[in-house]
Amino acid sequence: MTISSRQILWRFCIAMPLAALMTQQALSSNHLNCSAYAAAAMAQNDQNKMQQCGYTGKRWSSNFQGHLNWCNSVQMADLTSEDAARKKMLQVCANKTAERQKTCQNYAASAVNQQQANKAQKCGFSGGAWSENHAGHFNWCLTTNEQNSATAERDRNSMLKGCFAAQATAKENAWINACRAYAKTAVSQNKENVRRKCNFTGGSWSSNEDAHFNWCLGANSSQTAKSINFRITALKNDCMYKVCTTSRTLLKTTTSCRMVPKPG
Repeated sequence: MTISSRQILWRFCIAMPLAALMTQQALSSNHLNCSAYAAAAMAQNDQNKMQQCGYTGKRWSSNFQGHLNWCNSVQMADLTSEDAARKKMLQVCANKTAERQKTCQNYAASAVNQQQANKAQKCGFSGGAWSENHAGHFNWCLTTNEQNSATAERDRNSMLKGCFAAQATAKENAWINACRAYAKTAVSQNKENVRRKCNFTGGSWSSNEDAHFNWCLGANSSQTAKSINFRITALKNDCMYKVCTTSRTLLKTTTSCRMVPKPG
């Protein structure tokens, strides 16, 4: 049958004075106060459970009668040794508990950061493992072992890396497709340049679709938009020729000229 934290605390508070009495009196004399010893052993095991130390065996028993019977069968030195062994083990556990709390604080902070990255990148992961509740992650960490918490943190990292890689691939594929479209547009604009005999030259005015595509891969969307608009403006405003008309009257002849787009 399990024992509640309140029961453990109540038993611990009742038994510890008895343990102190045993240490001060029973263990310092030839008289074996086995009831005090058994109560102290029970209190120490309750502390073992409360701190989640995980110690087991006859030394860590919740059986009062068992501790009492053992006490009645041994010498004072055995009682002193057994009591000291439990105290030492509990101290080791207390030190580990403090270290575990620090580890779990770091675990919880990492878990919150991972969830924030999940939201920022819109990966869409959900469930108890994906939460910004620092206290929730901390408390869960304290109730499990180091292997489970390390695995949970590693799994989230792995999932995030997979999400980021997939997004990077999708972004790269989208840019590749955009560059293919850019290259076709650039070639089409140059065809108009040739057809209308605009005589524009240079890298921007090329019929090599691969060259435009490769340039685009190393550029960004702002640069490609600027390049397309440059050719649009040139074809609209700079591919012109002069058209002149002459009118005659009895007194004079007048010629007027204007620039018009080259046909194509």
